[in-house]
Amino acid sequence: MGRTVGGKKRGLVLLLLCAIFGSGTCIRAETEEVVKEEDSCSVEIVIPAVQREGVKLYFDLTMEPGEEQSLEVELENHSKEDKMITAEIATAVTNSEGIVDYVSGENRELEGASVFNMSDLATVESPIEISAGESCVVQIQVKMPPDFFEGILAGAIHFYEEESVHTIALLLRNSETPITPVLELSGVYSEYKDGEQRLFANLHNTQGAYITGMKMHTEIRKQGEEEILDEVEENQLQMAPNSNFDYQVPLNAELETGNYLLTMDVQSSEDIWSFEKEFTVKEAVSETTEKDLKTKTQTEEKDLNAEAETEAEYETTKESNRKKASPVWKYVLAGIAVVAGGILLFVWYRRRAAYQEARRRAIEAAVLSLLREF
Repeated sequence: MGRTVGGKKRGLVLLLLCAIFGSGTCIRAETEEVVKEEDSCSVEIVIPAVQREGVKLYFDLTMEPGEEQSLEVELENHSKEDKMITAEIATAVTNSEGIVDYVSGENRELEGASVFNMSDLATVESPIEISAGESCVVQIQVKMPPDFFEGILAGAIHFYEEESVHTIALLLRNSETPITPVLELSGVYSEYKDGEQRLFANLHNTQGAYITGMKMHTEIRKQGEEEILDEVEENQLQMAPNSNFDYQVPLNAELETGNYLLTMDVQSSEDIWSFEKEFTVKEAVSETTEKDLKTKTQTEEKDLNAEAETEAEYETTKESNRKKASPVWKYVLAGIAVVAGGILLFVWYRRRAAYQEARRRAIEAAVLSLLREF
């Protein structure tokens, strides 16, 4: 019996907007209703001359190769306190849940020689200080790649305000001629994590076009057999231009060691793809075995340390036997040094513990803040 996995959760602060770009494009942008609150800032773009006609909530620019353009975003502080805003350029990716997302350059693995990291094409001033009740205009500098490209280069500008983030999509193109997405199944692999077997299928969108409204039907069989061991359906997935992601195939039960065949049918808003890919499930290293190996390694390390300590003690004893008794004042000074060292070590430990606790709380607060958006 097949299973259907429901659509993915969407952010409350970052609203998913669907606009038509040839075959259809899903992008994320702020709406006025979301951001214009009394205790926050709002963001609004200033429409440039190179803006695609009819687009008002985000940047969609048609420019020539090598052309430069200065963009403007107006930030307004609706609160009674001064605000410090951090701005960042991000690139469109497909995250592990099959949703278009925008991440900074160091987290983005680019696919293909013709694909550019958006942070290499656009820069924004940061940080930005806005007084209470005031507004300001932020400049974003954009320079197109030197060579002509087909399709869309997709990214965004993030404006971080304390525990929230305002996002404006940034799309670049040399031509408005639509191109057809090409989807490939690059590979299938199985792995064990936290004692659980997981199966992944890597999907790759090789073109500069969004893929939206993806419906996926997946079946798993033993190689050479007709019986369906597992079957799953999933809806409402998306892919960013020139991106790939590891789709985790939900499993009813763990697959035994052996060779398998995965078949997958993918239907988007405009296209249909069918794939077959063989894969092998290897024997997993049990958690008990891993624990035993770890324990053995730790035991060997302790034995080596013990041998080293014994040898060091022997050498120390030999040296002390060769020397005559030291005057009493040397022992007094040594005692003072030991006490002082102990005090310094205690102070350092307390400060280090306090720092680690503060850092842990900051990370927990950041994670909770991100989870509130979904």
